Amino acid sequence: MLAFLSAHKVSELPTRDVVSVTSSEPFDEAFMKVVAAGVLSAPLFDEASGKWVGFIDIRDLVSLSLVVYDKVKAAAGTHDSESLLKHVWEHVRHAKDGLTTVHMAKRNPFITIEPGAPLITLVKLLLNLRSTRARRVAVVDPATGKLVNVVSQMNLVQFVAKQLNIVDEHSDKVHFAELKQTVAACGCATFPALTIDEHASAYDAFKKLETSHVGGLAVVNDKGVITGNISARDIKTFAKNPKMSFMALPVKEFLAHLRGEAIDIRAPVMALHTTSPLRRAVFLFAGTRVHRLYVVDSDQSFKPIGVLSLSDAIKALFAGAVAEMAPVE
Repeated sequence: MLAFLSAHKVSELPTRDVVSVTSSEPFDEAFMKVVAAGVLSAPLFDEASGKWVGFIDIRDLVSLSLVVYDKVKAAAGTHDSESLLKHVWEHVRHAKDGLTTVHMAKRNPFITIEPGAPLITLVKLLLNLRSTRARRVAVVDPATGKLVNVVSQMNLVQFVAKQLNIVDEHSDKVHFAELKQTVAACGCATFPALTIDEHASAYDAFKKLETSHVGGLAVVNDKGVITGNISARDIKTFAKNPKMSFMALPVKEFLAHLRGEAIDIRAPVMALHTTSPLRRAVFLFAGTRVHRLYVVDSDQSFKPIGVLSLSDAIKALFAGAVAEMAPVE
């Protein structure tokens, strides 16, 4: 794995138009720009200091929405048809603690890497960032200082997946011992999985996400069978039509409304077993772009017993290669 990561450069990862915001953009316009682009975060340039200071992140809307929802529901004369985000923007405008996009962006550090850097350098950065909120690294051209790309854990996993043959393992371009490890053997999954009953409200689900400091929850029915997943990413879709009343909906109905589908089938839930190899996890992450896979007890009962996050998979796949690196004198 070390040889592979050392032989390939950051510039080989896919590029996309970088969505960015500036400190002069109004709070609501900045966040809705991120929502419209279909991304989870965007780098912010502080015009006062002339520097990139961090990333504004959709997850911050979850925290704000919960605070404002409680405040608005307690006020007399509130109508459930009103836009929750309208109240969020109003709350921000009248905040006395200087709540700004610059303040929020600094919570998600702006870490940079050069396009010509080897992937092992990117891997090391991402592993060091696991204890922070940051999951993305800015690619900056050293000659011009221009921001040319933003790369993430997902980009890295997708790059590995492209080296593999989904039909025939023997036809892989490269062979990594790490991919043969099972979920149980690598010790990378978290047990037990955090769940939310499908009859609980969307508000309760987002509250649990916030207080548990996790990215997603398994949605389960009365028998404990996993029927879906709710995460901070759902705020992106919710922001397009954020009525107050939607937060009171049962999670199952809330997700069905957002995604336009019946959340009562197993197929959309990406699942693994403790005996599943990491190779399968790589294909599932890369192909679906989900950020967590649930470990279920069996295909028959389909009860979630653990969760494998994208961050956990990055550690399982690449920590060994970083450990093999020669120490810097």
